[in-house]
Amino acid sequence: MIGIKQLLIGLVVCVQAYAQTPRAADSSATAPTSVTVVRKPPTDWMKAQIKSVSDFVARYNRAVKPHTPSAIDTLTGATSPASALRALFNEDDPRLKASKKGMLSVYSRRVSLFIEETTQPAHPLPIPVRLLARVDVKVWLGNRTDTLRVYLQKRYTTDSAAYWQVVGADRLRLLPAAKKVGSPPADTVKKLFLPPNAHEVAFLPLLRGLKDDQSLLRFAADTLRPQPHEVAIEKALRSGQLLAESTMNTLVYVDTGRGWVLQLDEYVREKNNSGWLIADLFDTHTMSELPLPLRTILKPAKP
Repeated sequence: MIGIKQLLIGLVVCVQAYAQTPRAADSSATAPTSVTVVRKPPTDWMKAQIKSVSDFVARYNRAVKPHTPSAIDTLTGATSPASALRALFNEDDPRLKASKKGMLSVYSRRVSLFIEETTQPAHPLPIPVRLLARVDVKVWLGNRTDTLRVYLQKRYTTDSAAYWQVVGADRLRLLPAAKKVGSPPADTVKKLFLPPNAHEVAFLPLLRGLKDDQSLLRFAADTLRPQPHEVAIEKALRSGQLLAESTMNTLVYVDTGRGWVLQLDEYVREKNNSGWLIADLFDTHTMSELPLPLRTILKPAKP
């Protein structure tokens, strides 16, 4: 029988032989890593998409001017100022579709009247454009969530500077509707201003103000006389009882200065008719449907 010593010597020899045997390198560990970036030209819908409110204003003013060569939009198929302006509406709005009997809705007829009045003759938007906005902010009150709806107006100074200010807010569902909550904190008279491009970045500066400054009324216009529910919101922010988390939906309102108000919303989809489009249209007869803080500012103007 083979002794233990011989077994141990044989085992050592096998181990040494295995260690000296050349082995293939691990290709997964040594293979160089490379990334190839393939640049593709933008598709038609990427070119046609209205990427910002400023882009919308430019498209609008190009569309209503028949003498401007760029008024004809080859991507949307517009062949006239009227069709180019109609392409700025949300084409998926069911109110713009004719019924099975061929009947047009009241809204569809209102849109047609607006396009006719705006293009015959041409009436571009005045610059600077009068803008207002409605911003929904997700907030926490304890372990429950609510939506803080804030209304803002873009203001312009005599030296062409601009900024956004709060002009009102809706009542929070979770805050008690007390009739008397006292006066707002004294430092609300020290105003803070939101940058002029806040609407192009989903009003993130407003969100930062609600979080960092724990205040809504410091961003308010001097003309705002806070209602009890707005004072309650301010005090809840100051105490840390109310916490802002994120901005949600944003609507921008454009005053044409001719008795028409356009409500813009952003439609994220892969088609030409996408981006910032007209989601609703108000005239002197329907401005009463606007939220009160905006309705008091957008006084109907006769053409």
